[in-house]
Amino acid sequence: METEFYTCEFCQSKFKPTRRKSQKFCSATCRSKNHHHKNKVKTESITVPTNEQCNTEILESTVLSDKTKIEKVSMAGVGNAALGTLVADGTKAVVKHFFGSAQNDPATKGDIQELKNLLNKRYFPVKNLKPNTWGNLPYFDMVTSTIVYLSK
Repeated sequence: METEFYTCEFCQSKFKPTRRKSQKFCSATCRSKNHHHKNKVKTESITVPTNEQCNTEILESTVLSDKTKIEKVSMAGVGNAALGTLVADGTKAVVKHFFGSAQNDPATKGDIQELKNLLNKRYFPVKNLKPNTWGNLPYFDMVTSTIVYLSK
């Protein structure tokens, strides 16, 4: 282990290294801050033109970069956007109606009421059991949790 102290390259404080000859910073915070300070994006100041220079060509060349362009809104563009949205929503609804399953539809009040009525029933038919020798059909009793054979 090193016995001499190193100097942090960011905060200039003395520290005892934990890794031999490869440690430049006293902590991960200083290493991160040094990286951000070194790669900091310098902002350019925008000069505002005087009244004499205030025509659109000078403003576009000094203030706006190539990536930032102001596009004009036209009625044709608005109409095309609205029509495209309607077509996209319409096709999505048609596809969902014809190809979608009813399992993914949200429950309605009628569905919930139907479930309540179903849970209030006591006997439910068991379809995977055969009738007994007298021809009685098997039912599951919700109260006693047993299989009961009832006549038709």
